[in-house]
Amino acid sequence: MDDGSRSELRGHLKALNEQFASYITRQRDTNALGVWSAACKDYLRYVGDLEAEYGAGALANGSSSGAAGHDASSEVFMFGTGDCGQLGFGEDVPELPFPKQLKWKGLCFTKLVCGGMHTLAVSSDGGLWSWGVNDEGALGRLAKSNNDFVDAQAAGLTSAQGAIPENVPGRVDLPSGSRVAQVTAGDSHCMALLSSGEVYGWGAYRNSSGVLGFSVQTKIQKLPAKIDLPAGSGKVVEIASGADHVLALTASGEVFSWGCSEKGRLGRMAKDFADRSPKQDAAVKSESLRAGRVPSLTGVAHVACGFFGSFAVSAAGECYGWGLNNYGQLGLPQEGSFYEPKKLVCLEGKGVKRISGGEHHTLALTQKGKVLAFGRPTYGRLGRPDVAADKDAFVSKPNYCEGISGRVECVATGMAVSGAVTTDGDAYVWGYGTTGQLGKGEDDGDEILPYLLKTKRLAGKNVTWLSFGGQHAGLVAGPGAVGSEG
Repeated sequence: MDDGSRSELRGHLKALNEQFASYITRQRDTNALGVWSAACKDYLRYVGDLEAEYGAGALANGSSSGAAGHDASSEVFMFGTGDCGQLGFGEDVPELPFPKQLKWKGLCFTKLVCGGMHTLAVSSDGGLWSWGVNDEGALGRLAKSNNDFVDAQAAGLTSAQGAIPENVPGRVDLPSGSRVAQVTAGDSHCMALLSSGEVYGWGAYRNSSGVLGFSVQTKIQKLPAKIDLPAGSGKVVEIASGADHVLALTASGEVFSWGCSEKGRLGRMAKDFADRSPKQDAAVKSESLRAGRVPSLTGVAHVACGFFGSFAVSAAGECYGWGLNNYGQLGLPQEGSFYEPKKLVCLEGKGVKRISGGEHHTLALTQKGKVLAFGRPTYGRLGRPDVAADKDAFVSKPNYCEGISGRVECVATGMAVSGAVTTDGDAYVWGYGTTGQLGKGEDDGDEILPYLLKTKRLAGKNVTWLSFGGQHAGLVAGPGAVGSEG
């Protein structure tokens, strides 16, 4: 938070607290046996307004610049195309050719995920913030720039709940006292996994006919709603989102899925049922939009989604895939769709620990910090010199990406882009360059091999996380020994 904002906040807090203290003193003298709840509610409402304006972290810190437990050094950088507000800088910044730090009311963002045309970030206090397109409730909050603002006023909600525009960060209201452990985003839906193991979601899922809905009862879920897994399922430890479906992994190693069932991406329905139109058969919608267990999977340690497919990695290192495989993105040699998990023989013995799926390609990260790629090769998204980047092809056999120096810690995929972050804090990007998601400035050419992302703004910082959306991207960075020019 800059000095001007900090001084302004202190003034607001001082005036509010003095007024509240004066009221309490008067009530103690004149109404000692009365109930003072109305004043307390008003006080908390004003605090909520200040949180929305300056950030909850600033209030928790007593308007200081740092506090114990807050990683004040962590920074979020956005880049790419953002003409719908998904970069978070407001309507005056429709694109960013280089990564630019997003500063918002003194908040420290520690985690980030980019959806189709929206973005979510977790602040150091465990809160969740969103910005971008909210047409189908993807932001999980009532935003000023559409009719939801009118709804908020009619419902008597405070400005903290309805007055923040879509194209800048606004807080997503989750249960009081909760902390976000993980967040995922699809085209028009989002999921938040709380540290308690509960999952909340919002937005809507789409299928080939349009909006499928969020639940059987709700077409578009504008605010976070708790996701109920079957009784006895246990604590959720990981979630993953595809374009329009979700996976949840429990502590017992079981996998649950829900959302759009087309092309087998849920892994628990027969082909004839999964691909049937919900408009013709209401049972399809009812079954798809409830969380159901993928019956053939046990002992799972990690789940991941591609846009139209799903993956699971067992504790023993076995990999499974299901859903759409029209370019070999599941790692299966047969083209088509698969409606139940299939063991990925091509990844046996590779020591895969994590997977990231894009629209038509996949990256697999090994225990040794190497990256395997397979699927559609166009635009160079595979980062492999052994396949032609200028020809469409079915590439189901994994091979290693070349050109990355160091041990990779995390991988990321988008529609036609890929990325990797090393333990040294370097970020590598490759694939389609026209949308600016490679962060190379005026050079919007494709990169067929991993390219080290270097800019002056990232000089001396360690990149710790990278995420791609539909046409935008974001990363998290902190201080470190990494130097760069650009």
